Amino acid sequence: MSQPKRTPQATPSGHTRLACRKRTKAGAPCQAAARPSGYCWRHDPALREKRKAAERNGGRTRAYTGGERVEVKTLEDVRLQLCKVLGALWAMDNTIARARAIVAVCAELRGTLVVGDLEARLSRLEAILEASGGATP
Repeated sequence: MSQPKRTPQATPSGHTRLACRKRTKAGAPCQAAARPSGYCWRHDPALREKRKAAERNGGRTRAYTGGERVEVKTLEDVRLQLCKVLGALWAMDNTIARARAIVAVCAELRGTLVVGDLEARLSRLEAILEASGGATP
């Protein structure tokens, strides 16, 4: 079977790229970007063994298997876990992703502090109300 003519395709960013020269099982041209071989990663015969190894491994190389299981039952538990995460982030290389994660964790920490403050204030008000003989809900 003859291979389809490879024509440049426009990407969303406006650049052009060559499409893979293989056809899908349905007979349509593969839309994936071609490698220097003219095939995409999925169809390149030279990458067959690498593909098989990747399929066998699945997501195992990225799976997180370490660490302790934690039970988070209180606001203080949440705060402690966020502080641990923040400490781990500070130890990482300085990247945009790290900076964004630090900002996100700090925002969550701020939220736990606000909620904790509100809970403490509410407890004090309930204690005052109870001491004065008022009913609590």
